[in-house]
Amino acid sequence: MSWVILIVMGAIGAFGYNFVTLTPLITKYVLLAGEGTLGLLTTSMGVGAVVAGLYVAYRGRPTRRLLLVSASVFVVMLG
Repeated sequence: MSWVILIVMGAIGAFGYNFVTLTPLITKYVLLAGEGTLGLLTTSMGVGAVVAGLYVAYRGRPTRRLLLVSASVFVVMLG
């Protein structure tokens, strides 16, 4: 199981590290929006993190499949 965690953290570290840095640039140049939209995007990411955290806590111990699928979806959605 430890090799799975290493692979997942490597993928997230390689592809997801700059996500927070790029969010303001995406808001300005891709969405052509301002500070209000950036605040809305940041708030929605925070709400999603809280909901996902509560779901994981309710579910109990995560399976290997759930870990790999979640990390894969995160990396693909960033691409």
